[in-house]
Amino acid sequence: MELNDHKQATFKKACNSGKKTHTVKNNVLTTPERSVLWLSRTCKGSKHDIEIFDNQPIQFPSSITLWQDKVFFVYNP
Repeated sequence: MELNDHKQATFKKACNSGKKTHTVKNNVLTTPERSVLWLSRTCKGSKHDIEIFDNQPIQFPSSITLWQDKVFFVYNP
């Protein structure tokens, strides 16, 4: 095994989440210019995105255009 192969194997092992790994996630609402308008609380990684949003509702002004990820198409503000 070359040194480079060893580094790759070590990196893959470090990045492999495998079983019983605890992950977290946040939902983020941004502008097209990438300014953060809203950041959800940090939740368990196993929690579905729409569930995070439902538990932390946000009021949208009627004047905005909301571009949604496909998971949020059920949400209609």
